[in-house]
Amino acid sequence: MPEQREWRRLPRQWLINLLFTFVGELFERWVKEKVAERNSAFVSKNKLDIAIAPEIAGFFAKSDRVSRKEILFKV
Repeated sequence: MPEQREWRRLPRQWLINLLFTFVGELFERWVKEKVAERNSAFVSKNKLDIAIAPEIAGFFAKSDRVSRKEILFKV
């Protein structure tokens, strides 16, 4: 472990790796939960929810197709 006076300079990723090494799956689940909460709050705040018929949602869930076309936007 680094000395206490160096703790403020530690890269965030180093701390994340350390926590994952010692705590493991519990830490990973906690992180995924927090990311899902953040994303949900963002969608709600910015009114990004979409309504879709359950039948169509089922087709999207079963699909393994992806678009390979590159979209270029000119500003």
